[in-house]
Amino acid sequence: MRRLVCLLALCVLIASGAAFANTIQVVATGDCGQDLTNVRNAVQGAMSGDVVQLLPGSTNVFNMACAVNDGNPGVFIGTPDIAITAPNGPVVLQGPGSADLSQLSGIVVTADSFRMDGVTVRGWYFGVLLFSLNGQPLYNSTVSNSRFEDNIIGYQANNGVTGSYLVGNTFLLPQPPSMDPSSPFFLVIGAIMVNSNHSVMSGNTVIGPGQLSHFTSTAQLVVSQSATKVPIHTIGIWQIDSTPPASRYSLISNNNITGVDLGIQASSDYGVTSGNIVKHCAIGIAISNDTDDGVTAAQHHIVTQNVSVDNNVGVWLASTQNSTVSLNDFRDNSLAGIVLLANPGGGPSTDDRLILNMGSKNGVGEDHSDGMGHP
Repeated sequence: MRRLVCLLALCVLIASGAAFANTIQVVATGDCGQDLTNVRNAVQGAMSGDVVQLLPGSTNVFNMACAVNDGNPGVFIGTPDIAITAPNGPVVLQGPGSADLSQLSGIVVTADSFRMDGVTVRGWYFGVLLFSLNGQPLYNSTVSNSRFEDNIIGYQANNGVTGSYLVGNTFLLPQPPSMDPSSPFFLVIGAIMVNSNHSVMSGNTVIGPGQLSHFTSTAQLVVSQSATKVPIHTIGIWQIDSTPPASRYSLISNNNITGVDLGIQASSDYGVTSGNIVKHCAIGIAISNDTDDGVTAAQHHIVTQNVSVDNNVGVWLASTQNSTVSLNDFRDNSLAGIVLLANPGGGPSTDDRLILNMGSKNGVGEDHSDGMGHP
C-alpha cells in the first residue's frame, strides 16, 4: 500500500508541472534605473515554466523611460515558456513615449510559448514584438487582458510566428507623430500579424484617435496614395503577408474597433473574420492580398456576422477568390457597403459568394454570385 501511495503521489507531482515552476516577483519603484534593472534581471534569470509577476509598490508604473536604443529592448525574452503577469492589479511598463526617435521596443520575444496577462505596455515604438531567429518557427504565444497605450505599433508577430493568440486586450492608438509618408512614425497600428499561420485575434478593443483619412469615391481605394492624397494613417488589426506563401487559418473575431482609417485587414487563406464591430473608420474591413509581395489573392476566406457601419466603406473585397461573405450588416456607410475592386497588381476578385448581407454594393468587372438580400 505504501508503494502505491508513493507512486500516486509521484504521478501527481509529475503531472502538475507547476510544482517545478518558480514565481519571480518584481515591485515597481518608479525609479527608472531600478525598475529597468529589476525587470530585466527577473526575466533574464527566469527558466522555462517560470512566471514573472509585476507588482505595484509605491506606484504601479515601472519607469523604463530612460531606456536607450543600444541594441537592447526594454525587456528581451529568449527563453521558452516564460510568463509575465500582473496578478495584483494594473501595472504599466512605461517607455520613453511613442514619438521618441530611438524607436525602442518594450518587449521582444524570440522563444516559444510566451505568455503575458494583465500588463499595460505604454510609450514604445513596438509594444510587444515577436520574431523567429535563424528561420526557426516561433510557436504558441498568448497575450491576454493587457493594454497597449501610446505605442506606434502595439503588438507585432513577424514572419515565422505560428499560433499567436491575442485575446481580450485593449489598444489605445495615439495620433501619428508625423504626416510624412516616408517617416517611420507615419503609420500607427494596434496589432499586426505578418505571415503568421494559425493566428487568433479575438475579443480585443481598438480605439483610434479618430478617422484621419476620408475617401470621396471608391475609385480612390485602388490608386496610389500620392495620387489621391488619401493615405492610411491608422490601422486597428492588420493581418498581412509580406512574402509567399500566403498565411493560413487566421481567426479575427468579436473585436470592437472605432476611429481608425482601416479597421481590419485580413489576408489569410482559409481564414475567418466574424462577429466584429467596426465603426467610424475610412475602411471598415478589407479582405485583401497585399500588393508587391508575390501573393496575388486571398482565397477561401469567410466573412460572416460582422457589423461594419458608419464608415466610408463597410467591406472591401480586394483581390479575393472563392470566399464567402454572409449575414453581415454593412449599412449606413457613406460610399458603399461592399466594394468589389481588385488591388493594383493583384489578381481579380472572382468566385466569391455574397449571401444575405445588408448594405449597398459597388464594383466593376468582378465575377461573384450575388445574394445581397437587402439593398
